[in-house]
Amino acid sequence: MLISKFAFLFALLGVVCSCTGYKGLADHELAVSVSHKIMAIARKMANVNRLDGPAVGFAEARTRQWDNFVELKKKATIEELLLLTNHENAVVRCYAFWATLFDPAVDPWPTVVAHIEDTKEVTTFFGCLPGKEKVGDFYISLVMPNDVDTAMAKLDSAQLATLDSILLAVPNNLYARDRAEQRRGKR
Repeated sequence: MLISKFAFLFALLGVVCSCTGYKGLADHELAVSVSHKIMAIARKMANVNRLDGPAVGFAEARTRQWDNFVELKKKATIEELLLLTNHENAVVRCYAFWATLFDPAVDPWPTVVAHIEDTKEVTTFFGCLPGKEKVGDFYISLVMPNDVDTAMAKLDSAQLATLDSILLAVPNNLYARDRAEQRRGKR
């Protein structure tokens, strides 16, 4: 219990100290540690600048952007993907984080906490309708237990409780804050 309180305080301190919001890294800053072929995929994703699911529109078509994601997931190392979760383009950040979740050795917790203040909106296209979602909300939605693809890494109950505490303690305008309030009310 003492360790979980310490982890919560440490995470809260990190989020509060970054009150300026989230600012990603530019291509030239990432190119030092990320291969040219992976940076080329990231640039293609950034140029499309939309977060597509595997089947979009009434025809449930597969888009070139989804193909970019599949290529990124297949060719990038976990280290490269984790670095790309800090890319200046929000769509690249989302796809990079999503790709990390398919590796059972990756703990999504540090990345989720680091992006609590990532409120950059991305245009999404899942199913028939386009929409908008904040990066922080997208990250959190992917790791919620029993949400999205259950084969991906998820938060455990202790991490979820800590995340709720952080979302409620730190001023933010994520939809996930509302969901945390709802879960708090049920406890």
